[in-house]
Amino acid sequence: MGSMMIIMESSALPFLLLASMFNTFILLVGGSGTLRDVKIALPPFVKRGDDVKLSCNYNLERDQLYAVNWYKGTQEFYRYVPKEAPPQKAFHRPGVLVDITRSTDHDVFLRNVSLDISGVYKCSATAESTFQTLSSSSDMMVVVIGDDVPSLQLDRAQYHPGDSVTAECQSPYSYPPANITWFYNDTEVEPDQHSFKTELKKSITDPMIQSRLSRFSFDLTIPEEAPVSSVIPIKCRATLYALYDQNSSTKTIEPIPRRTTGTGPLFRPGTSSSSPSWLVAGPDSALRFPLVLLLVSGVTTAFSFVENLNWLLCRVSRSLLYPFYYCHHHHHHLHQHQHQHYTRSWCGWIW
Repeated sequence: MGSMMIIMESSALPFLLLASMFNTFILLVGGSGTLRDVKIALPPFVKRGDDVKLSCNYNLERDQLYAVNWYKGTQEFYRYVPKEAPPQKAFHRPGVLVDITRSTDHDVFLRNVSLDISGVYKCSATAESTFQTLSSSSDMMVVVIGDDVPSLQLDRAQYHPGDSVTAECQSPYSYPPANITWFYNDTEVEPDQHSFKTELKKSITDPMIQSRLSRFSFDLTIPEEAPVSSVIPIKCRATLYALYDQNSSTKTIEPIPRRTTGTGPLFRPGTSSSSPSWLVAGPDSALRFPLVLLLVSGVTTAFSFVENLNWLLCRVSRSLLYPFYYCHHHHHHLHQHQHQHYTRSWCGWIW
């Protein structure tokens, strides 16, 4: 019995070799390379809640399609087999909602996509005559983004030259958080770790959704060649891939010149002030104060001279016109505890 089995197996060997040669001939002549150019096509980013189309393109040449299979990761969620009825078949996977009525051998439609279905997608095509299978894969990410513009706030309403300015820009809540770019005086600001501080704020309703808060701090400087009434615009821009790109409203900073305290050139040339011109600091401010002191001293001396002259006239008048003219000399004490006094005289006619 054992020898018969050996004989039968030996007699079947030529047929196996013939079948193998036939398959090799089919691969080399008619079947080899009949399936080629399998390539997946899907958007790299899609908004949560949208519908999305995934495509699997392939070239069968003279062969027929046996099946197309779709996978998310390693799990199959859609299959198309032309010889089955119906040819479409969807498999339940968390978050993956296949629109079976619209899906075909090349395209599969997903409805109301959620954050859970972000990941790697793969399509596989199999030729009927040789069962040759080729695959292609790509990533797809589901994002959350609204249509609101970023908000921009300044820490104060008015600024003086040299003041420190802090501006805050907050992007709308999204997943992942949007990127923020600053524009100062119509020029994009290069990122600087000493000037920018960023933090993420989680949404109360959905912790996965976050908002990016960026703080831009700088010292307000005005170029010498800038006009006195120069206005500096500042704004921010929030972007998220190719799905979202919005600018904030533009804020304007109009520096207000500082008022002087008389100790330095705080006014820019050409500015005006409600203070008297001789109090405004300037290039000749060092000469103004001594001149003011000299003027005050001169006025005091003049009053003293008039007082003494008045007394002298009284004395002369009393000698010449007495008793028709008289003078009084009064002494007034300024400080009772300091034996100081001053003299006041006045004259009058006696009729």
